[in-house]
Amino acid sequence: MGKKSKRLINYLDDKKQDKMQEEIRQKYGDKKLNECNQNFNSMNKEQQQQMMEECNKIFNKLAVHIHKDPYSEEVRKVLIQWHYWIRNFYEPSMELLRGLGEMYLYAPDFRKVFEAIDPELPDFLPKAINCYVDELEEKWLQEQYNTLEH
Repeated sequence: MGKKSKRLINYLDDKKQDKMQEEIRQKYGDKKLNECNQNFNSMNKEQQQQMMEECNKIFNKLAVHIHKDPYSEEVRKVLIQWHYWIRNFYEPSMELLRGLGEMYLYAPDFRKVFEAIDPELPDFLPKAINCYVDELEEKWLQEQYNTLEH
């Protein structure tokens, strides 16, 4: 089991942030990125700090559950918190949620951040996020089916 850290995530410096945002812009377009930036920048510094602290708590909670089934209730509850946290900035599509999981795994700067919490966390995140999104999609499909049946 990896080292568990409760330290605050030190997200990207301005240069790396600009590079990451350009990659996101190319993959998902301007709309979500602009919405995210606008919502974050509309917060005062204290609110921004609180949001980052909440994000850190979420990823530290996920690290506690690394060795559980990604479909477990404990993991699902934390991912629901993560999903609500993201919604402070924009409404993510299922594709975007999955893309975040991949970014957490493959983007070297994010991987480094999550490895500081637990060396296994970057590999766990896309698995857990994909399970969560699978369940969201299944629930949505069931709701659509029920709507058509009635």
